[in-house]
Amino acid sequence: MRAFTDVEKQQLQAKIRDRAVTTRFGTSNLSKFWTSNLWKYGFLAVIIGLLVCDVLLLLRRRDFGYDQYGGLVVPLALLFQHIEFYFTKTGWPSRVMKTITWIWLVFGLAYIGVLYVTFVA
Repeated sequence: MRAFTDVEKQQLQAKIRDRAVTTRFGTSNLSKFWTSNLWKYGFLAVIIGLLVCDVLLLLRRRDFGYDQYGGLVVPLALLFQHIEFYFTKTGWPSRVMKTITWIWLVFGLAYIGVLYVTFVA
């Protein structure tokens, strides 16, 4: 095997550093934050809090004449996507969550489209 020169070694080290910074799970501080437990569970808590607020609003104002379930579409889509992306990595749970996420995304877009046509157009 051939020995690398000092210049080639420096070029390889630079490529390794660049790849570590640009990859998603590299060694940069930003990628560490996005993959940390603080982000994973913190944003899950924010989504669940949003979902709880929407359910409470739904229960409190269900007698008005507007669409009462429209506020649940986006938080549920966020919840399914977050669980699918951060909590299921491989195997059948990942495939099930991807399927649920895509079905809910299509349903949510259709529901929002119907609401738009009904109330705005």
